[in-house]
Amino acid sequence: MSDPIQTAILTGESLFPHFEKAVTRKPPGKPTREWVKREALKIESVDVLSHGARRAKRVEVFYLPFEHINHSAKIVLVGMSPGHKQMLEVAETVTEQLARFGRVDLSDLKKRGAFAGDKMRSNLTRMLNYYDIPDLVGVPSGEALFGSRWSSLHTTSLLRYPVFVDGKDFTGQIDMLESGVLRKYVENYFCREIASLNDPYIVPLGDEAADALQGLVREGLVSGERVIDRLRHPSPEAGSRVGYVIEEVARTDLKPNDPVMKCVDKYDAERARVKRRVAELRARAR
Repeated sequence: MSDPIQTAILTGESLFPHFEKAVTRKPPGKPTREWVKREALKIESVDVLSHGARRAKRVEVFYLPFEHINHSAKIVLVGMSPGHKQMLEVAETVTEQLARFGRVDLSDLKKRGAFAGDKMRSNLTRMLNYYDIPDLVGVPSGEALFGSRWSSLHTTSLLRYPVFVDGKDFTGQIDMLESGVLRKYVENYFCREIASLNDPYIVPLGDEAADALQGLVREGLVSGERVIDRLRHPSPEAGSRVGYVIEEVARTDLKPNDPVMKCVDKYDAERARVKRRVAELRARAR
């Protein structure tokens, strides 16, 4: 007998019907990591042996109702995979929604949970503003994309559902395009999701997401015509990285032991490349 969840994944269907009961169950208190990663929300758990690795890594995939797709979006921000923080944010929002409305609003969950956190959003909107990316679609700022112009933005991940490797947030420990376990999520959800949109600008966040996206472009699974490669990931743990990239922090302001010092040439080249790409896309749109 076939597994209905795996069948749904292979056909790119929503998993919400399969996990709605678990999602809407009220936690005993404030949601914890253990609560959002409990067995009732686990999609699958598999040992994966990567090429050249000495031991297999335990890959766990959990359900998160991050399935809303904004089909009117003009800009798409692409991360790798939701993590613990987004799972906790969504769990709290679900509890609030059920208390107020008696139902789960998937659109509101995405709006409130995507790249959530004041520092994360600040890093992200400052980068978008620095490169004038919102202006490509007539939006005044990155803040507006997450506010009054939310209809122009779609946020997503190459891996729609939270993935953990040996218990840790997915950060590229396994090549998602080479691993059959992970690739099925990329092809059946992300690629179909992008194909359903009306030719938006696609902005990958971080090297791992950008590299995987370029892999999909090379394979012909995603069009690279409007891909802007690449912005730094807006993680709050980024330190001075974002500030340096967007020239809020000068090279002379960095302390000798700042990890960014090892990457300044890379970030300088990246900054110039993104500026050229945005200028090229702006000229093409005229």
